[in-house]
Formats: sequence, C-alpha cells, structure tokens
Amino acid sequence: TYVEDPSNPLGEPGSLNEFEVGDTVVFKGMAKDGEKMTVVGKRKMFAVKDNGRNLIAIKVELPDGTKSEYDETQLTKFSR
Repeated sequence: TYVEDPSNPLGEPGSLNEFEVGDTVVFKGMAKDGEKMTVVGKRKMFAVKDNGRNLIAIKVELPDGTKSEYDETQLTKFSR
C-alpha cells in the first residue's frame, strides 16, 4: 500500500519523510540534467539498509504519464 499522505510516517524514522508526495525528483547524479519525475506515493520495503532501517520505495510519475518505482537511494530531490 502506498502512503499518499506524507504526514503518515508508518512508524519509520528518517527518510520516509525525506520525499513527499508532489516533490520533483531526479536520479542521483543527474540533479541538473536528469528527467524530472513527480513523487506520487511511497511505502516501506522489506529490504533493510545497513543501519537496520527498512528502505523506502518511492513511486514516481514521469512526464509522459508512466509510473515507476525506485528505492530511496536511487533518487534525490530536484533543486534549481
């Protein structure tokens, strides 16, 4: 289930709230030139980071309307 309300932390500290629904994101390393995507949802994954916290899956919509999902380590917020 995707968390459509960014104020719902699913009991997870940290980066669940790093990305909020409506944020514009790009792939890491592409902060200036990458294809801009809009966050449309997020959820806790079963995969666990080195610090013992579950990774967060970020569901995005591309400019052409296609939706896809990436883990939080693959994306960064777009800044102008």
